[in-house]
Amino acid sequence: METCEDIRQTIGMKDLYNQRKQTIERLFGTAKENHGFRYTQMFGKARMEMKAGLTFACLNLKKLAKLIKIRETKCIETFQFLCQNLKFMFCKKEVVLSS
Repeated sequence: METCEDIRQTIGMKDLYNQRKQTIERLFGTAKENHGFRYTQMFGKARMEMKAGLTFACLNLKKLAKLIKIRETKCIETFQFLCQNLKFMFCKKEVVLSS
């Protein structure tokens, strides 16, 4: 345990550990608040494992959907930016040719 604690306290690992709070622990907090994980609602380890597996799979799908939406939005914005710049370039050339 002491070796692990020493590694965690190094500069690079300290930053990585701080990111863990934002990504991994946030999912558990969401599960506790919104999906009833403060107390067990089912009897038996197998049933709770099934519930936890399904809940975290759904949270991962939700996260994936958000990432896809962000990527699509960025792609659309980039495409529109390129179209506007190309249109500007071609319009500028036409003006130069007609003069």
